[in-house]
Amino acid sequence: MKKHLLLSLFAVIAAAQTHINADLIVSGAANYCSDAGSTDAYACTIPRVTAYVTGQQFLFRANTANTGAATINISGIGALAIKKATSSGLTDPADGEICAGCFVAGVYTGTVFQMIGAPGTDRKSTRLN
Repeated sequence: MKKHLLLSLFAVIAAAQTHINADLIVSGAANYCSDAGSTDAYACTIPRVTAYVTGQQFLFRANTANTGAATINISGIGALAIKKATSSGLTDPADGEICAGCFVAGVYTGTVFQMIGAPGTDRKSTRLN
């Protein structure tokens, strides 16, 4: 009985680890890609991602720093405005808020790519080497 319960638990954990947003994780532990676009027009490819779905989360490593308003185009689906949450609502990231080599996490809201961070704060992305 314990062995069966343990195997069932492992199956549930494995299922939870292989799915994100009701779809398979495409690369690593998240929907991740490395930017190959230009300044303020970030672009990268995640195999098998063919459409944006509200609530879908992505992580990309920026190739360049932003100089104001920016977009992300994942797998050629279409460019999405990148926004951040502030106490005034969603706004464009400030100049340099997305730094070259930084990892940027965000969620598709149904209309834009919202950077994930502490709600209502103006935090810059952090470069990890």
